[in-house]
Amino acid sequence: MEHQVFSLEAKQGWRMIECKNRHLLADPEKKGICMNGVMYYIAKISDELSKSLISFNLRSEDFNVIKFPKDVKYLWSCYLVNYNGKIALTNDSCNDGTLDLWVMKDASKQEWSKASLLVPCWTNLVGDQRFRFKGTFSTGELIFAPCTFPNPYFEYYDLKGKNARKLVIEGIGDDLVSFKVFMDHVESPMFLPKVCLSDND
Repeated sequence: MEHQVFSLEAKQGWRMIECKNRHLLADPEKKGICMNGVMYYIAKISDELSKSLISFNLRSEDFNVIKFPKDVKYLWSCYLVNYNGKIALTNDSCNDGTLDLWVMKDASKQEWSKASLLVPCWTNLVGDQRFRFKGTFSTGELIFAPCTFPNPYFEYYDLKGKNARKLVIEGIGDDLVSFKVFMDHVESPMFLPKVCLSDND
């Protein structure tokens, strides 16, 4: 229930920050999204049963609670994606048909808009396989990853040109159990000091 940040300035180190809404990550396996200097992630507020979207401003170090749209179905399975440079919420695994997204228009006003995208059938490319929407590239292409393994591949779909293409990843071994997709990832590793929560850690 405590929150800390690690400063990358001259005086590096962990320090406590205040959060008015005590919360925990709803699902540590579901990654958050950082966009325009703000980190977004799904969390459970301690005094509420439902989930909420939390935003953390990296500059001001302020937390804000953003309520989900009321018409979202199966909120327990929702996850965040980057949809054309905006935060979007979806819960659909997709093979063909309609993909529903709730796109955040204005975080300060708690405004969302619903978008329904018509996606094609992939049967001629990959057979009977279900996919999960992962987001969009800067080109506007939609990226889909299979819901099951072990074959690591992706489907790209251009809404304007209505063209689909398959990308297969090779050379990562045959015993792959799972893989995760990170959009527009730029690697910048560094070692951080361990956080001591108690004398026994």
